[in-house]
Amino acid sequence: MPSGKIEQTDEAVRERQRSEAVPVMSNMNHMNFLQAVCDEDMRELRRKEETYKGSWKKRGGVGAFMMMARKWDRLEIILSDKNTRYDVFEKIMYEGGGGEDGSVLAEIRDLRRYLILIEAEMMARDIIDVPAVSTSCAGGAAFRERTTRC
Repeated sequence: MPSGKIEQTDEAVRERQRSEAVPVMSNMNHMNFLQAVCDEDMRELRRKEETYKGSWKKRGGVGAFMMMARKWDRLEIILSDKNTRYDVFEKIMYEGGGGEDGSVLAEIRDLRRYLILIEAEMMARDIIDVPAVSTSCAGGAAFRERTTRC
């Protein structure tokens, strides 16, 4: 991409940030989107597990750690870019927020989903407790029985 285009895009991102004059700490609008994020994670995890069938845990806990580390390493590389310098919000805006493969948002989603898989595996092995009241993966109904599966 020509440098003039990058500079123009960077300036557009900074201008958008300046125009959003809502104080960062007091803006809690992100809370309105947590369920949507979780629902999409569940859909995507189910879709990928149909293909990968638990291959992420094939090499045990060390392999699971390495899978997380690889995602974090990738995030560090992408975010070290001279234009955004580890500003994850700016980088996502700069990339357009579509979450295409190789983007910061795609890597964040993958890392979060790996973390979910690891925690769920620990529940499946009875290592950690299943929360007494959880939200069903499918339809949002509460379930209390440990035998209930999504």
